[in-house]
Amino acid sequence: NCRDNQRDGIMSRERKKAAALQEKMQILRSITHSHALSNPSIVMDASEYIKGLKQKIARLNQEIAREEDTHSHKQNSFPTVCARTHLSPHCVCILYGGPELSGSEA
Repeated sequence: NCRDNQRDGIMSRERKKAAALQEKMQILRSITHSHALSNPSIVMDASEYIKGLKQKIARLNQEIAREEDTHSHKQNSFPTVCARTHLSPHCVCILYGGPELSGSEA
């Protein structure tokens, strides 16, 4: 009887582990939009899904870097006029913002 109880307990734990694993595989399957039925196929689909996400992240980071570079280049392309006096140096940035010229001291 003691051995039967131990065996039943072990089998019960194994069933719980299997059920938990199956639940996690179904979650993984739904997140990755996999239509696979076997666990190895679900994992392979998830691996491909992750590779795709990494590629998408890399593309987005490149786009962000290009936008920042373009924005930075536009900011740095404004003409700067520097004037020095005997009291202190002054820099005047001239920004073109439309039909008229606007200036500001930096």
